Amino acid sequence: MKLKINTWQRMQLVLALGSVSGPVATYRQATKLLDLLELQPDEQGKVGFVMMADGAARWADEAHRWEIEIKDGNLAAFLRRVAQSHAQWPVAQRGLVDDLLEQLGVEEDDG
Repeated sequence: MKLKINTWQRMQLVLALGSVSGPVATYRQATKLLDLLELQPDEQGKVGFVMMADGAARWADEAHRWEIEIKDGNLAAFLRRVAQSHAQWPVAQRGLVDDLLEQLGVEEDDG
């Protein structure tokens, strides 16, 4: 799976993965994906990423898109399931959420 996502989308995936629960195997999958998705110090510098004292994140480069490849099909399927079951997508960012879900191959649930 190849993703081309912006920093906001990347952070939303990190948040979704951080909220998973279940057996140890679930945490292992989430941790592997977090290793791919969390911003490394050089990436933080590239977009001016700063973690605020209140826990909020800020970054200067809104347009930057990250190319992330998830080579393991099992991890890609796990990420797809996490995104599909995540219930806290911000409604105000519907366009970015829809773009992200489309890239992940998540079908919209009309029911």
